[in-house]
Amino acid sequence: MTDKKIRYSKLLELGNSGYEIVTDEPDIRKWKVRNAAGKYLGVVDELLVDRELNKIRYIVLNIEGKPLNLLSRKVLIPIGIAELDRMDDVVILPAITIEHLATLPTYKRGKLSIETERKIRTIFIRSNVPEHDENITDDAFYEHEYFNDRNLHSRKKTSEQLSDRSHNTLV
Repeated sequence: MTDKKIRYSKLLELGNSGYEIVTDEPDIRKWKVRNAAGKYLGVVDELLVDRELNKIRYIVLNIEGKPLNLLSRKVLIPIGIAELDRMDDVVILPAITIEHLATLPTYKRGKLSIETERKIRTIFIRSNVPEHDENITDDAFYEHEYFNDRNLHSRKKTSEQLSDRSHNTLV
């Protein structure tokens, strides 16, 4: 048996995926990111698309480490944790602490594994879900009103999509 990590191929960076966010929905890439106290955490570098579920799953946060006494690096934040301030183009992560950022694994493009995703979920579930609440599922971390399967579409439209506009919002 090998110790090789199983790589994930169902998650793609939005910029290289062939998909885009539909018109009139926010594209939060390059938006500033703050916690609930208004502390600047960094910038949204990219979004990860789950091509099986046709929706955004993660924010790739480029942490501005020095002011936080952390290493500057990229980490994944489940999209369902984010709140958007569309007036000021700011992503707010109300449940994120400096400890979360310190313990999250570093994101490297093309190197995401199932083990990494499990670690990310464990970090947030352990700190944000009451132990007695058996109805909470991991999926809650990946649900967001602006980044669901109706708010993405393929940049390459098929003839069927061009004739039926209802398909334009699917990945």
